Amino acid sequence: MGKLVYNIRKFRAEIFSGLIFEFELKGSVNPNEVSNIEKQLPDLDGDTLVITGKGPAWLYCLIMRKYLYRFAIIAVYDPELQAAIIVSSHLMSFKMGDLIQLRL
Repeated sequence: MGKLVYNIRKFRAEIFSGLIFEFELKGSVNPNEVSNIEKQLPDLDGDTLVITGKGPAWLYCLIMRKYLYRFAIIAVYDPELQAAIIVSSHLMSFKMGDLIQLRL
């Protein structure tokens, strides 16, 4: 059974501020355990959420779905760019693909 381990910390970068949700999925997960993984996610909200971690693509999607309407901006960190790429924005001033320069 897989175990979700995560760390949440605050960040400030340029005009952005919010939370970094860093995770790691230890072990494998079979499909009927996915709902248990989702239940482990904490209640969070705020301006910007940056998601980063080690795990399968479905876990990134699960995390994003949980927080989609709780944060104005959600971004995924790309270590090669040393930036987070905005993948969801409820604000007219930021769009998908915009970068948040951030070193993790």
